[in-house]
Amino acid sequence: MLESFDKVRLQVNSQIAAVRKPATLLVAIEQTLPANSAPAAYLVALTSTLDQVKPKADPTLHCAVLYLLSLLVPTLDGPQLQPYASSLLSTSDNLFKTYATDAPPLKSLLAIASATLSSLPLATLTSGPVPKRVFTSVLLLTVDARPKVRRKAQEVVAEVLGNPPTPASKHPYRQESSAWIAEKLDEAVRGAKRSGEGDEARAIALLVFVKNLGASWDPAVRCARAEKKASR
Repeated sequence: MLESFDKVRLQVNSQIAAVRKPATLLVAIEQTLPANSAPAAYLVALTSTLDQVKPKADPTLHCAVLYLLSLLVPTLDGPQLQPYASSLLSTSDNLFKTYATDAPPLKSLLAIASATLSSLPLATLTSGPVPKRVFTSVLLLTVDARPKVRRKAQEVVAEVLGNPPTPASKHPYRQESSAWIAEKLDEAVRGAKRSGEGDEARAIALLVFVKNLGASWDPAVRCARAEKKASR
């Protein structure tokens, strides 16, 4: 975390507002914290700021908070993160729609979702609707037209499914995720037969995604049309 934040502070005099804002926000937050504060103290300050700032009222500041959280949250372990997981996921649940067309904050949300979902115990993942909705928002982005957003979303899905919560041997979202990806893959194969290159490229990208999922893919789920196409 410290190394990432050191790089952010260097941008405090940047001429680009979107770059300068996280730096000035970080400096302002650190002025309220004791010297050598633990990462958890930063998390408290940033989540509190996120609750106070509205996206429409100050979008640059709001995106700056998300960016700093995207650097901080992945550095925390489960016990540090779990007390704030519910708040982070509830906020993210709404913001995936708010920033649907804005790639930078969307990538910040993906990083936050990855670490937060991976920190949750099995009971939380399976009992409440919010974690599942956030994961579904991430899953939908694995077929996004923007390459950087799509790759990041696929990395998040692979990370979450690849780390099932104790004592589960497989992630509770594995089967449904595999079935959804298989459906999208078959749709892309059908489209490639009709219209050609665009859908063919999408099908290839999804095949690579399935391959990268490895053991996180549910072997009971088959991609019939994709397998037929690949065997030719």
